[in-house]
Amino acid sequence: MKCCAESRELMPWHLSKSDLRKVYDSYHNMVCVCQNENQSALIVKAVNDLPTADLAPLRLREPLVDQNPAPVVRLEALGPLDTFEPDDSCCGREIAKAARSGVLASLQSWECPKCECHWEPSRIGGIRHWSARPAVAVFR
Repeated sequence: MKCCAESRELMPWHLSKSDLRKVYDSYHNMVCVCQNENQSALIVKAVNDLPTADLAPLRLREPLVDQNPAPVVRLEALGPLDTFEPDDSCCGREIAKAARSGVLASLQSWECPKCECHWEPSRIGGIRHWSARPAVAVFR
């Protein structure tokens, strides 16, 4: 008894007997593995309902995800990433606002508008880390 691949007889597209999500073509080459049995049955039915002349050039394609992908933005173009020391006083909220609005990107030092505490950055690679530099230190 010859198998269909040896005799080159075309058999219709079919599902796997062990996993109903697998779809095989007429030469018993696996075409795809669907997410569920309904999808695979739909593909097999659609292909087998086509006229036989249309089967030769038939190829399944992955769906197009995005016609216009987002442009690639280099991190160097954005400038350094600004981070800062955690601060529970007024400075924490104010420097966070300044970082979000982009004000810190062009500054070499920053002063809190409420308490006038002086902040300076130290650069580590592409990161600028802001730390408070108070004029007065209180020891207990």
